[in-house]
Amino acid sequence: MISARKTPEKSRYHLHYLVWHNKHRQLEKELSALEQVDLEVLDPRGRTPLHLAVTLGHLDCARLLVQRGADVSKENRNGWTGNTAKNSKSAY
Repeated sequence: MISARKTPEKSRYHLHYLVWHNKHRQLEKELSALEQVDLEVLDPRGRTPLHLAVTLGHLDCARLLVQRGADVSKENRNGWTGNTAKNSKSAY
């Protein structure tokens, strides 16, 4: 039986997948290979790949995304930015 599910490589949330699994080397290759990529795409929970990287503490992924132009001031649907998440984690 063939699955109709999309593989992570073809998913709308491919960058989120790479960040979630902390695949920073693969993320770097993907970002280098693509001329245009939407770094601000929101997942179903309203998070950009950068929000996810910061929340999970995947700093290599976060650095790559910022270097490629991810908006650090972009708010998720709860009004948090990458800086908000970083600061709240450091408080604990």
